[in-house]
Amino acid sequence: MKKTVQTLMTLVAVLALAGAAHAVTFTASSSFSDLSGNDENFKWSVASKTISDFNLNVGQSNTFSYGKFSTNDFPIDNLDGNDNNDSFVSNLFITPPTPNATASGTGEPDAVKSGYWIIWPIWYNDTSTASVDFDNTPIEITFGNGGKYTVAFNDLNGIEDNCNYDLTATLTLVSDSTPVPEPSTMFLLGAGLLGVVGLRRKFNR
Repeated sequence: MKKTVQTLMTLVAVLALAGAAHAVTFTASSSFSDLSGNDENFKWSVASKTISDFNLNVGQSNTFSYGKFSTNDFPIDNLDGNDNNDSFVSNLFITPPTPNATASGTGEPDAVKSGYWIIWPIWYNDTSTASVDFDNTPIEITFGNGGKYTVAFNDLNGIEDNCNYDLTATLTLVSDSTPVPEPSTMFLLGAGLLGVVGLRRKFNR
C-alpha cells in the first residue's frame, strides 16, 4: 500500500516538473517595407541583418540588432533639416509561436541642422544630428498555453556622421507556455488515485 502511494506521488512530481519553467528559445528574422522619402533631401537607407537565436527565462529581456540604418548625407544642410516626412516599417518575424508571429513598427528618420560660429565667418562648428524615432509601446505576442512576450522597437539617437548604425528591438518574456498533460496520462493518474482510495476503504473495513 505504502509503495503504491509513493509511486503515485512520484508520477505527480513528474507531471509537475513537466510544467516547470524552462528557457524559451527565440528565432527571429527581419525585413523592411514602405520606405518613404529616403531618396529626397535627407538621404538614407535600411537593410536587414542576421539575428542570432537566443534563450530567455520568464522575466528576462534581450535587446538585439535586426538591421542597419545608413546615411551619407552629412554635413546636414537646411534642406535636410526641413525634411520631416520620412518613414519606414520594420518587420520582425519571431518563433514561437509556429507559424511565426509578426511585430511591426514605423521608424521616422529626422535630421536637425544646427551649429554655431566660433570665429565668424571663418570657423563654423557643425553640431547637426539625425535620429530615427519609433512608437516604443511594447507589442504583446502570445504562444502555446499561456505563453506571452513583448517586443518594443527602440529609438536610434546620436547619428552624427556618414556611417552604418544598428537598429535594435527589445524582447521580454512575460510568461512561459504550460504543457497540457496527455489525456492518457491524466487517465492513468486518476485511475491510480481511485485505486488507492478503494484500497484504503478495503483495509479500513
